[in-house]
Amino acid sequence: MSFKPRRVNARWVGYAASALFVVLALNAAQMVRERPLVYVEGTKNIGARKAYEIEIPPALRALLAERPRAVVLMDTSVFPEIVALSGIPLRQTINESDLEIYRAALAAPAAHAGLVLAFDGDEIDRAVKAHPEGLTAVRHFSTAGEPDATIYVSGSSRAASLNKSR
Repeated sequence: MSFKPRRVNARWVGYAASALFVVLALNAAQMVRERPLVYVEGTKNIGARKAYEIEIPPALRALLAERPRAVVLMDTSVFPEIVALSGIPLRQTINESDLEIYRAALAAPAAHAGLVLAFDGDEIDRAVKAHPEGLTAVRHFSTAGEPDATIYVSGSSRAASLNKSR
C-alpha cells in the first residue's frame, strides 16, 4: 500500500491564513480595549523605570571601566534591562539565580562583589544595611514611583582578589 499525499488547494490555505490573522487581530484589539492588568502595570511602570534605564547603566559602565573585572551584586529580575543596557555579561554578576553564591554574597557583600547595586527594601539593600563593612556608597538614584537605588563600591582586598580570579 503506497501513501499518496493529497494536494492542498492553495486558495483554501489562503482563506485559512486570512481567517487566522483576523481572529488574532480581533483578540489583540479586545485585549487592549479591556486593558488587562499586565498592560496597565506595564504602561504605568515604563515611565518610572525609564529614568533608571537612562541613569544607572552609564554609572555602572563608568565604574566597570575603572574595575573591568569587578563582579556586580545585583537583583537581575526586578530591573533586567539594567544588565543589558550596562553591557555587563551576566556571568560578571552575582544575582538571585546563583542561589548559594548569592546567599554567601548577601552575608558579606563587600567580600564577594566589587560593585553592589541595591534598591531600597530589597534583599541586597537589607544585606548592605546588615553588613556595611567595606562598602562605600558612590551613587544614589531616585525617581517617582520606584524605590531609590544606590551603587556601592567594595574596598575589600578579598573581593578584588576574587574578581581577578573570575
